[in-house]
Order: sequence, then C-alpha cells, then structure tokens
Amino acid sequence: MDPSLPGAGQQITPSAQPAQASSVLGMIMADFKASTTKLERPVPGRPGYVVTLDPVVPWELYRAWQLASLDSTTGGVDELALAARALASQCVSIAKDGQVLQDSGQVLTFDHPALQQAFNVIDVIGAVRHFYGQDGTVLKEATALLREAGYGAGADPTRR
Repeated sequence: MDPSLPGAGQQITPSAQPAQASSVLGMIMADFKASTTKLERPVPGRPGYVVTLDPVVPWELYRAWQLASLDSTTGGVDELALAARALASQCVSIAKDGQVLQDSGQVLTFDHPALQQAFNVIDVIGAVRHFYGQDGTVLKEATALLREAGYGAGADPTRR
C-alpha cells in the first residue's frame, strides 16, 4: 500500500462481530421466505373474484408443464393445456369480494376436488378453463404469471 495515502498503515477492524455461519444461513433463508411475493389477479368477466398466484416458477417446473402438455397427435405443445397447468399449479387461493374461498376448512384452488366437481370437470385443466370462461383469458393470465416469474416481457406459455 502506498504510505502517502490517507489511512495507510492503519489496521482496519470490522465494526461488527462476524455472525456464525449457521445463523447467517438461517437469516438468509428467513429473508428469502419472507420476500416471496404473491401475484393477485382480478378475474376478467368475474366481478369480485381474485386469483392469487405464486410467481416463483423454477425452470424445471415450467419444463414439466411443457412435457405434460405435449399433443400426441401433432407432437407440439397444447398451448391451452400448458397455460391452464401453469395457473393451476401456481394458484394459492381464489377470493370473492376479499374473502378467501374455502371448502371444509381447505383453501379453494383449481386442484380442489370440490371445485372440479362443482364445475363437472375431470381435471385442473377443465377447472381453469371453466373458471376463466374464455380460453383467451386463460392464455393471457398464464402469460402474465410467467412475466412476473421473470421469463421476460415476451413470456409466452406456448414457446419451448
């Protein structure tokens, strides 16, 4: 170090004691869990309804949705199935007029058997399509979810 520089030759001491490794990791994990945000989306055409989605979408999960949505006849991705799977998988709750909907003490989501039974559908894809009412809305909402998840402004649930 150049002795002519201010502070040269002085020993720098940390102003705080270093934290133990295990407590640092615990602190980091607590911060990460606390900072997870949810995406609340009013449902177009369904006044008072809001779907809360978890926008944390690991690539492996996104890829699994794509593979599960392959159309056996064309070999391509069934765009609507992929979008519906994304919304169903990441749905945290459905609310009406600010009240989270529940059935038998369980939060209502697209994979809840009571919702599927009420809609007379056999799976989450049917439940999502029936709930949103229009397939274009399902695609639009899935695109918004993927954008929020960080897949970019051009996020498109149909691209591989």
